[in-house]
Amino acid sequence: MKSRKRRGGGLSSWAINRPIGTVMLTATLLVLGLVYVGRIPVDMLPRIVYPNVSVRVTNSGGEGHTFTEVAAFGGGSIPPLNGVGGPAGTVPLVPAGQCPANPALLSVVAPGDTIAIKLPEGVHKFQCCIHPWMRAVVDVED
Repeated sequence: MKSRKRRGGGLSSWAINRPIGTVMLTATLLVLGLVYVGRIPVDMLPRIVYPNVSVRVTNSGGEGHTFTEVAAFGGGSIPPLNGVGGPAGTVPLVPAGQCPANPALLSVVAPGDTIAIKLPEGVHKFQCCIHPWMRAVVDVED
């Protein structure tokens, strides 16, 4: 039986046996990389599209309501109603800063009407400034 001399080693054997070729190949790749790195289109400030949600609210009740975004829940624009404190009537409400002091300035959604509001990502608190115990929290997530 003849014994075969095993040859091999692959790429590492080639690189060890030919150091000049290895250096030249590495230098060529380095120069090409430096030449073309400036031609790669990279935007430092990419265009970011933030999610927006359109919320539609329909007043299906028999009275007019507002749909006012507030930083913190509180009372409404009509002081006698703030003293009522909600359906239980036990705790008077502190007026909410976002509700106008003059009820004539309220944007009222009449019974049967619908409004649409675009909301960015985050937590949004809404309340009726006429009936301050009517509240909603809308959480817009990505």
